[in-house]
Amino acid sequence: MMDGKIIIGFPKSGQVSLIEYLRKKYPRETIKKDEIIWNEKGLEIFEEKYGHNPNNRPVILKRDPIERIWSSYWYFEMGNEKPFREQYTYEEFLYCNRIDGHLGDMNPIRGSNYDRWIKKWEPLYPIVYDLDELKKDKDFPHLHKTEDRRNITIPEMTKEQIQLTRTLISDEIAGKFTT
Repeated sequence: MMDGKIIIGFPKSGQVSLIEYLRKKYPRETIKKDEIIWNEKGLEIFEEKYGHNPNNRPVILKRDPIERIWSSYWYFEMGNEKPFREQYTYEEFLYCNRIDGHLGDMNPIRGSNYDRWIKKWEPLYPIVYDLDELKKDKDFPHLHKTEDRRNITIPEMTKEQIQLTRTLISDEIAGKFTT
């Protein structure tokens, strides 16, 4: 693989937009997406796939965790006939224990403990972007919205949902979140 940037996560944080943005900014580099940030063997997978080339950098894009979780709830169908949100309440989704062979730990609360996951990638010197900061750049596109893909309008979260999510994320960061 030629020199490049591999976007490893976080899902539902604007990665498709970031790919487009980076391809314009770095036209001579390979820009790929390989969502392995939550995989416990992610560093090994990265090195196996992309080698020990220091010019192949993992890229991490993070987003307001509550917005990311809400977007995930409305986006994923988890391979079932009914959309995920019709099978589980939002609260049930927050406590779901799902491991994907490639992605890794799919629990939305554990997945939003950004510092935990980014720290695991520090040996490879990841490039970390924040979606809110990128949106300030007039050249940053906004592609692949959940509403467009699912042909739905995502409702606003209730105050109770926001508070519950905030509390559970705080519990996770403090090491007190359990499923």
